[in-house]
Amino acid sequence: MFFYLIGVDHKSSPLSAREHIYRESKAIAGFCESAGPRQSALLATCNRIELYGIADDRDEAFTRAEKLFNTFPDLRRYAHVVHGKRDVFRHALRLAAGLESQFQGEKEILSQLENWAFKADLPFTISRLWHEALALSKDIRIRSRLDQDMDNISTIVFNDISSRIKPKGGLRLIVVGTGKIAELIANCRPVNIGLTFVARKNFEKAKRLAGRSDGEVALLKDLPQIILKADALVCATSSPHFVLKREDLSGAIKKRGRPLYIYDLAVPRDIEPEAGNIEGILLQDLDSLNSVILENNGRRRDRIDMASYLVEEAMRIHYGDVYDKEYQGRNAIK
Repeated sequence: MFFYLIGVDHKSSPLSAREHIYRESKAIAGFCESAGPRQSALLATCNRIELYGIADDRDEAFTRAEKLFNTFPDLRRYAHVVHGKRDVFRHALRLAAGLESQFQGEKEILSQLENWAFKADLPFTISRLWHEALALSKDIRIRSRLDQDMDNISTIVFNDISSRIKPKGGLRLIVVGTGKIAELIANCRPVNIGLTFVARKNFEKAKRLAGRSDGEVALLKDLPQIILKADALVCATSSPHFVLKREDLSGAIKKRGRPLYIYDLAVPRDIEPEAGNIEGILLQDLDSLNSVILENNGRRRDRIDMASYLVEEAMRIHYGDVYDKEYQGRNAIK
């Protein structure tokens, strides 16, 4: 049995490519299932699309990859390919430890992977590989002390807002969406930042988040009015289409008389990129925030390096690998 991985993430592709491939993810999964029933599984998180597959041998894996690339040309251009169980396992272990995340060491990826890997419809051999990787990654997080790190994408946003805006009173932040990022924001709110949760679909969830963070709640139709008093806006929904377009924001901005800082943390993006051309709007997405995220990663370099070493230690135990400081698992074959 031969394992292979075809993936697109923040390292291999710009945000515009990732969101286009994300929109094709169901078609990609369907194509692979028709080509080899019960021989692949598609992982889709906020910043990556990865196809894990099993084949009889390397030639069959290469043939399947070539057919996939011919059908979905953007994959050929942006995907990285990993062949063989050893390197697929190494990648899974690094991913579960948070080392392949844009925000390295993040805890959130672990729960996303567990929710995916424990699904009943994963092929048995892929599920077994992931169960082992997830179990080992928890030990790696503890030994490297990454499990003690409380920073996440919400703290990046909070710190960035606080560095840009110095009001006499507290800051007002609008959060559009009620998913995992909204939960992080509710849980990590600094005392000087007041929150308003705007529900696109789930008003009851927005109410719970507001109650948890001593915040307020509103509907999407109320957004043009509440923007007038806000300092910043975070969008993080699961919508496959733009939640807010240029025309939705232009009228409100004219009435404000001061800048509005917008953080679009969704993939695909929630905010039409052209909205960033409106005078008075400073729009950032996951790509434009990358320098800030890298700076944060640098402050935790010792823990990240220790986790990377522990991954290679686990690989030596399982596969007899020699420690490779520069991980070479991304043997892209296009």
